[in-house]
Amino acid sequence: MWRCANCETENDDDALRCNSCDLHIPEMDSFEAHLQLDAIKASYVVSWAFSNTLKLLIEPGIGDSAMKGSAIVEIDETTDLVFQAENDATQRVFNKTLVLPIPVIDEFRTVSSMILLGSPVNLSWLVRYASKITLKDFGEFSGLESAEIYPDRTCTITIIAENHSGSVSSNLQLELPLPEIKLFASDRDTVLEGEEVMLTWATINAAKLTLSGHGEPILLEGSQCQISINKTSVISIQAANPTGMVTKELLIKAVARPVVRSLIIDKPVALPGEEVMISWEVINYERLWLVLDETKVEVTDRTVFIFRAEKALTITLLCQSADKMITVKETTLLKIVDAAKVNFMSLDRKFTVQGQPVVLSWETSDASQINLLPLALPLSAKGYVTLAPATKTVYTIVAANERTEDRKSMEIEVLPLPLIPPLPISVLPVRIPWTVEPPPPEHVILNESSIWKRLKGLLFKRFTFGWSSGYLRPLIRDKSFVIKGSRPLYIIVGRLRTLEKFKRIILR
Repeated sequence: MWRCANCETENDDDALRCNSCDLHIPEMDSFEAHLQLDAIKASYVVSWAFSNTLKLLIEPGIGDSAMKGSAIVEIDETTDLVFQAENDATQRVFNKTLVLPIPVIDEFRTVSSMILLGSPVNLSWLVRYASKITLKDFGEFSGLESAEIYPDRTCTITIIAENHSGSVSSNLQLELPLPEIKLFASDRDTVLEGEEVMLTWATINAAKLTLSGHGEPILLEGSQCQISINKTSVISIQAANPTGMVTKELLIKAVARPVVRSLIIDKPVALPGEEVMISWEVINYERLWLVLDETKVEVTDRTVFIFRAEKALTITLLCQSADKMITVKETTLLKIVDAAKVNFMSLDRKFTVQGQPVVLSWETSDASQINLLPLALPLSAKGYVTLAPATKTVYTIVAANERTEDRKSMEIEVLPLPLIPPLPISVLPVRIPWTVEPPPPEHVILNESSIWKRLKGLLFKRFTFGWSSGYLRPLIRDKSFVIKGSRPLYIIVGRLRTLEKFKRIILR
């Protein structure tokens, strides 16, 4: 039943006009809804036509509308479109259902189906009517038309498009190829034993890199590493990924380093013009040269070299390894010296009294060490020294250098001091005749000519003398001496009170 708003008459539901006032009720003459096929979101183009209608309201999304018209309606799910048509007689409601279609995947592709490890795979798609888009195992990508993923193995990528009406999916096959070793090289293919080489590599699609052939396998990172080569080796690199493994090899030759075990000069210090022999022991060499200052001589097939030395030399042994990898040097020096010589040695006297000094002079040449024996006294190349020997001594000067030694010796006689007992005291001067007479027991006999000379020189040089009664009388203050005769000399000393005074007179 419906009530007429104009006359409030109740009418049957199927009545198209009021039974009392004859007003017609609103009528929907036509309705069409067409799904847009090229739209990403589900949308319909709807059109309508009404009659006997004064006011038309369309919900949702359209609002007040003309009695005849069209509109595009986007939906996220199946939606009822409500038409409210009204006139003076009554208001009528018409419902039209817009069904959400199942999503459509028009396109799902990639630029390349080959996976490059470490680089993204660009996926793109064209999907209609989907409220949710998912890439299986990689997450949701709703509202997007492309994505970057990083697969690490051959796989099938599945895109799933969903809405309230259902879901559809599409697959894309991606393939991870075998690894590829683009570059594997070393900075040198021949090295000395124990040296390091720099290895460089470049690979594609390698999830794991392993280096082997020089010891325990090692895992590689980056693009370079240094390794030590102790012997000729085949170095290999293995590149692996889930698809498989490839290997590349590199031969690096190790050359033994020349070793100079010995370089010997039989005379490291030689005399001018003397023959010198050089000998050596070398291993791991291909060629040998001996360099004497600026002169270079190949001695590959020799172990000794003899020459006559004229000047000091720097001697170098050059050892070249196989493949001319390295030249090892060993250097030594040859020194040339003249023979050491004592040019002269002299004493200012041949003998002396015990305790009295003598002067020793000398001169040497080309000597690095000079010593005076038996004193073991170091000397300079030229000079003099004062000595006081206690006994008869042979002095030797030894001049030496690295190659030679020269000696000169001289002997000096040392006279002992006389032992003089106390002398008797005479009251009166005593005259001694020139004739030789045996001396009284208490007199002193001086038989040594040197003592006589010393005494005579002392008396004549240091005191005043006078002649009296044919005798020589020295006047020494209040002391009196009378001397007569010749060797052996008998001396009577008068008015000397002590032996010590006599000694002082004799030795002063």
